[in-house]
This record gives sequence, structure tokens and C-alpha cells, in this order.
Amino acid sequence: MLLFTAFPTFEVMRIALHIGFWVLIWLWMTTVYIYDIADLESFLKFNLMRLPVIIAATYAVIHFVVYKNLVASPPRYGNAALLFFLIFVTASILDRFISGAMINLPTLMGETLNYTFINPLPILKNTFLLFSILGMATAVQFFNYALKQQQQIHALQEEKLKTELSFLRSQINPHFLFNIFNNMYSLASRNGQEELAKALSGISGLMRYITYESNVPIVPVHKEVQLLQSFIELQRLRIGEADEALINFKTEGDLNHSYIAPVLLLPLVENAFKHGLMPGEPSHIDISLKVNSNLLIFEVKNRIHSTAEKMVGGLGLDNLRKRLNNIYPKKHQMEIVEEKDIFKVHLSIHIDGAKG
Repeated sequence: MLLFTAFPTFEVMRIALHIGFWVLIWLWMTTVYIYDIADLESFLKFNLMRLPVIIAATYAVIHFVVYKNLVASPPRYGNAALLFFLIFVTASILDRFISGAMINLPTLMGETLNYTFINPLPILKNTFLLFSILGMATAVQFFNYALKQQQQIHALQEEKLKTELSFLRSQINPHFLFNIFNNMYSLASRNGQEELAKALSGISGLMRYITYESNVPIVPVHKEVQLLQSFIELQRLRIGEADEALINFKTEGDLNHSYIAPVLLLPLVENAFKHGLMPGEPSHIDISLKVNSNLLIFEVKNRIHSTAEKMVGGLGLDNLRKRLNNIYPKKHQMEIVEEKDIFKVHLSIHIDGAKG
């Protein structure tokens, strides 16, 4: 029991099936010659000596003919036919050599083994037997491969259907939310709640951009700037009249003809407002974006409040690092500096290195 439990159940079954197959082949080989046998015991031993050659030839056909040529992309039928012929001829010669080496065995099939080399009937029987085994092995493996391919195609079709349904759901849900935001915006405008209407409009715009316009490898830098400006305007709503908050956002360079991965810079700005904007306390956030040829430099600096959480870690920054490593490998540099009450992030990206 320990021997079988050491292997996966599938492997045990596969080995058992192969062994059972070759036992049946050996019995079939005996049945083909059953009426010509003079000494059954010697003949069984004789067939057992021939079996390794047939086994080796069969697995050679499976590996080199079926998997290396017939199911290759594209299939190489000429190579497959040539290899099958060479393996068949080689196996036939080795089979006849074993027959000659067994000359000391008692007489088989009512004649000596020497006679079998010049008598065409045993040769035809051996040829038919070997060709049948090799042909059957080829057909079985080819059918098995075709069956697996059908199963894979079916699985891919099911996965594609699930993906399409999931995509449709993802489109329906945001559309539903946008309609709600539009209704709330109209209601707030009619009731004179301009700040609320402005907030709802800003949130709707952010969600629309992230949902529909950011599903591309790269976008113009000016679109990312608009995204950041919308986010900053929403954050300004948190500032009360008595709060001391200074928020600066400067841009420089050609923003219309430069491109960057979408929603890449937003986590840094989110992080700055999360930890740097504290109602009731003086707050200062400086954001600058500069494009110089193919180099984009983005810098965010904010004041650290005593009640703020630790800023260096966090899911947002960790995800940003992963995205930068995936999209701009060896094309970016991010430096994080934390000094007393100031937190600063300096990010430079060679934006010509984005992956499409």
C-alpha cells in the first residue's frame, strides 16, 4: 500500500494501464501463432524476448512521430511518415536478429528458426504484427491528443463566456451608478446646493475616467493632469473656512504630446491628501509635474501631522511600485524622503519606455 500511496492516483492508473496494455499485446502475439506452436513454453519465452523491441519502437513512434511531428504546429506529415518507416524497419531488423539469436531454442512452428528467415509466411506475420501494434499506438495517441484539444477548446470557450458576462456586469454597474450621480446632481442643483452638486459632478467624472477611459496602455499626460486636478478640487471641499491649508499644483512642459500609463500618479496624490490634509491644523501640499523631452518628473510634498499614520508603507504605494516595475522596468526611479514634519516623493519616469 505504501508503494502506491507514494505516487499520485493518476500516475498509478497510467502505469497500470500501460502494463495491462503490454500484457494484452504479449497474449495477442501468442494468439497469432497459436496454431503453429510446437513448444508452448519456449515460444512464450521467445515472444517475451521480442517484446522489449516492440515496446521501444512503440514509444519511439509516440514521442517522435506523434508528438514531435503529427501534432506539431504546423503538422509535419512527411517527417512523420519517414520516421515511422525508419522506426518500423529498425524494429523489424532487431526482431529478426533476436529470432536468429534464439536458434538454440526447440523447434517452433514446426520448423527451425533458420527456416523462418527464408520462409515468407512468418516474416509476413511478424511484419503485420509489428505494423499493427505501431499503427494502433499512433492512432490511440493521436485520438487522445485530439480529445484533450477539444476539452481545452471547450474550457476556453466557457472561460471566454464567463469573462464576457463579467465584463457586461462591470459595464452595467458603473452605468447604473452614473445615472444615480446625475440624478443626485440635478436634485442638488435645483435645491441650490452648489457645493454638493459640484462634488457629485467631480466624483462622477473621476469614476467615468477610471472606468471607461483608462482601459488602455497609455494616455496623454494632459488627461492624467485633468484627473489629478479633479481629485484636488474634490479634496478642497474638505477644507473649512477657518482651516489653514495651502495646496499648489504646477505643471510644465508638453502635456499634449507626451504619454503615460493611466492612473499611475493618482496614488501619490491620494497619499498626500490622506496624511497631509488635516482639518483644524495647518496643512501644506505641493504637487509639481514636469515633462522634459522623454523624461517625466513628478514630485509630491506634504506636511506630516502628528496624528497621521506612517506614510512610507501602505497598499497604495506598494501597488504603485509593482506597476512601475511592470510597466517601466529600469525606466523609473522613485525616492521617498521623510524628515521631521515633511514627507516628499520624487518620481522620474522615462515615458518612452512604456509597454504597450
